[in-house]
Amino acid sequence: MDDRQVEIIAEHLMSGQRISVYDVQRHFKLNKGQATELLNLAQIKVEDNKNARQTQKQTEATAKRRTERYFNRASGRRSRSYR
Repeated sequence: MDDRQVEIIAEHLMSGQRISVYDVQRHFKLNKGQATELLNLAQIKVEDNKNARQTQKQTEATAKRRTERYFNRASGRRSRSYR
């Protein structure tokens, strides 16, 4: 399967659009087996993207907490626990 086709379908799935095997088959002029495989690959890519996004959010939240702790939010000075 072409990576670009997987990307296109994954983008539509991430936006919330419902896509059937028949839709993929008709749009890309594929047989049913190829369309099913392409749709499955796109769904896996969507799940990977969601997991990566969630990991990124957790990393950013952790970094923000550490920064706030280090720079004691109220006074804007460094916390003594880090000295």
